[in-house]
Amino acid sequence: MKHHFLALRALCALATLGSVSGALAQSAPASAPRAGPYVVAAAGRSHYDYDCYLLACDQTRGNASKLGFGYRFDVVGVEGWWIDHGPATTRNLGGPLRMRQAGINAVWTARWGAYLEGLLRAGGAQVQLTHPTGGIAAVSVKTSHFEPTFGLGLDVTVAPAVSIELAWDLVRGRSDSTDVLTQTVTLGLKLRF
Repeated sequence: MKHHFLALRALCALATLGSVSGALAQSAPASAPRAGPYVVAAAGRSHYDYDCYLLACDQTRGNASKLGFGYRFDVVGVEGWWIDHGPATTRNLGGPLRMRQAGINAVWTARWGAYLEGLLRAGGAQVQLTHPTGGIAAVSVKTSHFEPTFGLGLDVTVAPAVSIELAWDLVRGRSDSTDVLTQTVTLGLKLRF
């Protein structure tokens, strides 16, 4: 139930950004799609679901950071990302849980006025999961697998080459003993060149 509040807060923030952008878009003419390179730096919060049995999962949270670069060709683009979903305390694993990923994805952009764009991301990443084994002698296990990634975002232009990006990312991490599904909400700064 707690992860629903994280999604609800993200939707409220998206709605607020959308209404502000709509007001700005009414006062400015629509511009042509932006092509070229860009970088993004963002921070936010991750929500981990792990050790799921039937309909119940254990949950924890961590502070996330991400760094990305990309190139946009009109409404489509390609991006590279490094995301640290942050360390999180677990109840039943006996120690901290952490996921990191480095990957590449395609991004599709939908323009809504002069200042607001919607983003859809899909790709793949090498995901590193570190978690304790549990038990009396807790030992950390580190595994790495290639996993699909998915994301949504809103991009609000605040200057000709600067925008603020609110994003939601979804990725899975796994090992022999546990699967972890991570949802991350971040707010960041995008600089276009």
